[in-house]
Amino acid sequence: MRLLGFTCTIILCLTLVAGFANAGEPDYAEVFLVPEQGFIRVNARFSLPGGLDAVVFTLFPNAQITTLWVPGLATYEVSRPGTMTVVTARMEPTEQNAILELTYEGFLPNYDLLPDKTLNRNLQWYPEFAHEQAGDRRIKITLPQEFVPAMDGELIGERQSTFATYTWMLVDPEYPVIWFGEQDQKHLASQPDQELETHESMETVDLADAEPIGPPTPPTHPVSEQEEPDPLPAKLTAALDAFNQAVTGGDRELLESILDRDFPDRSRFIDHIAERPETGALITSRIAGVKLAHSDATVYIEICDGQTLHSNARLVFHEVDGTWLVKSFVQVPARYQFQERLDHPELQEWIGDLARALSSLELPWFDYHLTGAKIPAIAFLQQIHGQIELSAAAVDLNRNQIEFLAQTKAGLPLRLQFGYFRYGAEWRIKTFAAVPSFDK
Repeated sequence: MRLLGFTCTIILCLTLVAGFANAGEPDYAEVFLVPEQGFIRVNARFSLPGGLDAVVFTLFPNAQITTLWVPGLATYEVSRPGTMTVVTARMEPTEQNAILELTYEGFLPNYDLLPDKTLNRNLQWYPEFAHEQAGDRRIKITLPQEFVPAMDGELIGERQSTFATYTWMLVDPEYPVIWFGEQDQKHLASQPDQELETHESMETVDLADAEPIGPPTPPTHPVSEQEEPDPLPAKLTAALDAFNQAVTGGDRELLESILDRDFPDRSRFIDHIAERPETGALITSRIAGVKLAHSDATVYIEICDGQTLHSNARLVFHEVDGTWLVKSFVQVPARYQFQERLDHPELQEWIGDLARALSSLELPWFDYHLTGAKIPAIAFLQQIHGQIELSAAAVDLNRNQIEFLAQTKAGLPLRLQFGYFRYGAEWRIKTFAAVPSFDK
């Protein structure tokens, strides 16, 4: 796997976190933990005493604060002296039971070296405040189902699925400790008498025994013959012809007139086409599909180099004052199909789930679907989260490879490549690579 040396700038959102409880209720922490990697993410709500004009707390080294809010917040700063992260928030004097809302995440240092994997004060996984923080607290933890957590508190909820979720109510104001292992008598005694909410566990299979399978089986429902593309409006046909002429002839002036001002990397694309060396080969294209929607049109074309199919491309046009301009152009090798053109709805839907997991960094999704190299893959995805924009997804069915075309905020084109295999009724990811790209 090739990792790029991005420096990820975390954007701190000073916004309210939806779903938190109201003031006067117990402090609340929702924990997501991947024990194999030591990755932790916490969404928390803390009630503050009145009269505070500053809140100071510590966390583990390199903890990333992604959300921090308190009424009257003026500013806050993060420092990392020695082996901890210190956060200082300054605000107008708080009223009694004002709420601090906080989200943080990161990798607990050397967690994989701990024999018992206990989350305790030494790991600084839970914020420790400079002021006294009293009162009950409720802690909910979600983690892979093979790990069974325990706490000194009342277990008030348990849910089993691909990931298991446990919720405790703690009345002891001491630092909360979560340990793993067999459920001892102390844990069993903490369970409530009433029946816990439990969902039937999904069957799990050791992924090490899973064998990659060839391309997905074609859908069982009847497939109609490929239909001819819808006819294009005359002005759009002329615009497509002009774009083809500009690309095949390297006509800079024609490209300037046909490309929208917001075309991605407009100047670099024009330079690339205009300065491309002549090969003498005849470049031709044919329309493979069209989607019209009011003043926008998506046109799929097959590009041939002589008699050989060279690549597939997707052009997006939009109409401005009666003139059709090219809004974007994406080109992939001939062996790839665009996701939206796949004649396999189940795989198409799964790739859509993968795209959403990339955009929102759904770590539970990746932890479940990645079968190898989880730590470097997830670490890289965390680095680029919020720093890239996906422009297209394409699939090579013969090589079982999905490729996402993306661009970083710094303007670097990037290809995210996922190797996949069929696993039961769905798919799993077996390889991942990030490759810089300087073509379109």
